[in-house]
Amino acid sequence: MAAQVTTDSKFAATVVRGLVDHGPFGPSGTDLSLELALSVWLRWHTKNLLEARSALIVMRTELLRMGHLATHAEPIPLLGSSARNDVVTLAHQVNRLLHQSAAAAPCDVDVIVRRLIDQLERRSEYSEETAAGN
Repeated sequence: MAAQVTTDSKFAATVVRGLVDHGPFGPSGTDLSLELALSVWLRWHTKNLLEARSALIVMRTELLRMGHLATHAEPIPLLGSSARNDVVTLAHQVNRLLHQSAAAAPCDVDVIVRRLIDQLERRSEYSEETAAGN
């Protein structure tokens, strides 16, 4: 059985709520407000760029699953040029997927945010229980 990747649900909640509350953001590289927001959220949760990248990948994966979106049609983000660029690119994609999932549901984007946070909390709890041997 493959290991399940988890993320800090408090950090994830801050990011997805922040994306909804402070967006929409302009195209990557043209709107510094997203980069500033990400910097603040990283500091609040004492996360580094690699941790943020991993968390955003988990959020992206869950949104694709939750929104019943066509994963074969969804662009795969090009990652690896730099951790900073990866985080900004993934944040843009998570923001877009939040809105796409809400449209596909159909429901308000706040409902998708709550569902995503709940799912990430369950994953985190499961991972902690598994690690403890329960």
